[in-house]
Amino acid sequence: MVTAARPHWATRGFLLAFPPLVAVTVWWEGQHYDPGLIRLEKPAAEAQPATSSPLPQAIGGRPRAGVLRTYDPASLYEYVNGHAEYYIGAGFQRLLVAEYGPDPAAPGVVVDVFDMGRPVHAFGVLADEAAGAQPLPDDPAAFPTGSGVALAHGPYFVRASLFDKALDPAAVAAEIRRALGGDAAASPGDLAFPPLGTVLGTRFVKESYRGLEPLSNVMERRFDAGGRELVAFLIDEEPAGIERRVKELLAFFDRDGIAHSARAVGRATVHTVADRYEGDWFFWADGGRLTGVLASLDDALAAQLARHLESEQ
Repeated sequence: MVTAARPHWATRGFLLAFPPLVAVTVWWEGQHYDPGLIRLEKPAAEAQPATSSPLPQAIGGRPRAGVLRTYDPASLYEYVNGHAEYYIGAGFQRLLVAEYGPDPAAPGVVVDVFDMGRPVHAFGVLADEAAGAQPLPDDPAAFPTGSGVALAHGPYFVRASLFDKALDPAAVAAEIRRALGGDAAASPGDLAFPPLGTVLGTRFVKESYRGLEPLSNVMERRFDAGGRELVAFLIDEEPAGIERRVKELLAFFDRDGIAHSARAVGRATVHTVADRYEGDWFFWADGGRLTGVLASLDDALAAQLARHLESEQ
């Protein structure tokens, strides 16, 4: 059965009539709108009384001004638009923002406290933000920035912007640490890397470390091992997550034809990898940590690793 084609004028007539119909519909709906559904401004950050946070009530004698603002993953973009995904991808849970000074409209200090969920994530963000800067003389997990000071403290990454140039960054960092919990600072030494030598540098890689998708939120540290540079990496999360990552890594090696094997070193099962791109390297899982070293597992490194694992029991 052949259906007659619709005349082109009918189609054209419909297209000409369509815009007026839309306009009438919009006008009619506009006469019956619900004012409660219209919201032209971005939702405001949640405000809390100034006394409801562990942050200091004053910094350098400057009192806290106004309310404490809080942001969650859904609203973080309102405060750090363009960079919110970075923090969320690194484990972000909540942000607290406090301002200090007699004039709330022009504060002398603004303190941002990012709860990153785990100390290793907080220090990882700090390492990224520091971008190779040298830490403060008496605080290895605090770095001067162009606008003030940044530090890691337990699961918190803290950034203090010092608009009042009379303030000392080290003194401000110490005040914030005391308010957040004294000795809870996450220093580089708390990240449980094996002692491979003198630390040369630390950095944070958010995703696909060395091109391996299962390796995300990774801390990498370079060591000088008696004139030989060694690179180690560390992931710190819940044991179930570490177990899943190991399974995904081994499945990836099998799919890609990358040779790998396992051997016992001390109390750990160490997986050795013959990677055509990165060379030989090895890794092991230990509870909530996955640690790797980008080097061949020779007898000296195996003995060093066994001592390290024994000391951690």
